Amino acid sequence: MEEKKCRFCAMQIPLEAKICPYCRKTIGISTVKKWILGAFCLLIALPFMGRLLMAPSKSNALPSTTSTVTKPLTLNFPPKKEYQHKFKFKTEYEEINNYTSVGFDDMQLGNNLKLRAHFISSGKVITTPETVSVTFVSNTENWRYLEFRPINLLLNGTERISLGVPKNRTSVHSGSVLEQMNIDVPVEIFLKIVNSNSIEGSIGVTKFKFKESQIEALRDFATKMI
Repeated sequence: MEEKKCRFCAMQIPLEAKICPYCRKTIGISTVKKWILGAFCLLIALPFMGRLLMAPSKSNALPSTTSTVTKPLTLNFPPKKEYQHKFKFKTEYEEINNYTSVGFDDMQLGNNLKLRAHFISSGKVITTPETVSVTFVSNTENWRYLEFRPINLLLNGTERISLGVPKNRTSVHSGSVLEQMNIDVPVEIFLKIVNSNSIEGSIGVTKFKFKESQIEALRDFATKMI
């Protein structure tokens, strides 16, 4: 039987023994053998380590040349000039709550339907609002828009826009029903509407069409936002 010497107690022990039967210590690989084994493993690993070091990390890699850039919204306001209409705009500053309101009342659209609009700007100096408050007013003997009142527009005879379903504030007065249907229109949509050459629409089943002077008034109103 082949033997080897225990490196702790110097006794002869079997070659395959892992624990010395005399001193009971674990017989591991000698330090020299460990160094040789480690050097051998290092030589094998060096090519792979070199590749890893040469590869660019995500943090050091060059940024992609393609990126998504959000462009600022461009608002197309009508030019400031003398518009041909007879409508009057009302500008009021509310001192307690520190805001300015600009609007107009009772643009007659026919079929017992009127249009009102206004916007609010914080403080005394007017700045462009995010939305314009638009209200359709009906005063008739019976309910007309209690259940069905979506607002749809046709611009320039080709482009259709849905403004959605407005809120309906109603009140009854001695034989008549007053319905005020309000919706907030994003300013970019409002500008798209007023810059159109023709504006037709419907609210519920009631149809309407803006006259040229009314479109002029809407454009003039839009110039008050800047």
